[in-house]
Formats: sequence, structure tokens, C-alpha cells
Amino acid sequence: MDKAPLLSRDWIKMTMKYPGFCLICKQKINSAEVGYWSRAAKSILHENCYNLSELHDNKNQDLLNNKTDQSKNKEDNLLANFITQRQNKEKCFICGSQVDFRDTLILALLKLERNIGTLETFFCSECLSISDLNVFEEYKHAFSKNL
Repeated sequence: MDKAPLLSRDWIKMTMKYPGFCLICKQKINSAEVGYWSRAAKSILHENCYNLSELHDNKNQDLLNNKTDQSKNKEDNLLANFITQRQNKEKCFICGSQVDFRDTLILALLKLERNIGTLETFFCSECLSISDLNVFEEYKHAFSKNL
């Protein structure tokens, strides 16, 4: 069987208006039967043949990849805007030094944050990376002072 028509990405689920023959199994598809139609392939498929083929998985994967790419671009734009607005304005909650949003640790943490626009408390990379007990005590003191 020639696989070129199956490579079409425009398969649409619909109720058939006219009878025809399935591209995969070569069996008849009656009018009023649910199946898939492709304008590019100029072909129809039984619903089961479509679901059993790799077409179903490929189409869903393409949609998922497209949505993931769009979501990633949107997140990257939000992050870039956030950094532009906040750079040189935010101070570390613990030590009071300026937060460098270009630091890899800070960038990684910002990328993990779901609601970046609601962030009010920031930490510098030095305070985050030091495993010193004094830093924790300074954090507790700064926290209780802001209550």
C-alpha cells in the first residue's frame, strides 16, 4: 500500500455523506457511518482503522508539540518581560543586596515559578547557595521583622 496519502495531517472525523472504500482495509464505508476524511489524501478511513493506525498518535503528538512550543514561547516572553521590569529594582529578602536575574540559579528558579507576576519576595544567589546556618537565622530574623 502506498503510504503517501496516510502522511496527510488533515484527517477530519465526520459522518460520511457518500459511500466509499477505506484506504487501509479496502472495505466499504457506508454513508452516515462515522469515519475520517482527508482532503489532501482524497481518501476516507474507518474510525477503527484510523484509531489503530499511527495517524491518531502522530496527530495528537503534533498538537501536543505545537501547544508545548506555544506555551514555552509565552513563558519565555513573560520571563523576559518580568526580568526587564524588575532588574536592578529588587533586593534580597535576607541580606538586602541587589538580586541579579541573569544569574543561572535565579533564572532556573524563575522558570519553575508558575505565577511569576505574583512574586514579591526575592533572594540573591549567594544566600540561596550558602548552606550556612547563619543565613537561615538571618532569614528567620528578616521574616519575623516583616510580619
